[in-house]
Amino acid sequence: MNCFNYFRYGDVIRTKRELGYYHYGIYEKDHKVYEYSNNNGIETSFKANIHITTIWDFASKDKVERIVF
Repeated sequence: MNCFNYFRYGDVIRTKRELGYYHYGIYEKDHKVYEYSNNNGIETSFKANIHITTIWDFASKDKVERIVF
C-alpha cells in the first residue's frame, strides 16, 4: 500500500507500468502530480502533454516511489 503523505514538493516520483516501463512525474502538493500523458493516461500518444493529475490517477493502483538523486 502506498503512503502518499511521504512525498514532498518537487520530488521526482515513478511507478512501474504493466508493460514494464517506468512512468515518471513530479510531485507538487496536496496529492497533485505533474505528468506527461494524454487524458487517458497513455504516455505514448501523439496528443500527450504535461498536465496535473492526482497521485491516485498517476499511480493507477501501482506502487509509487520517490527517486533520490
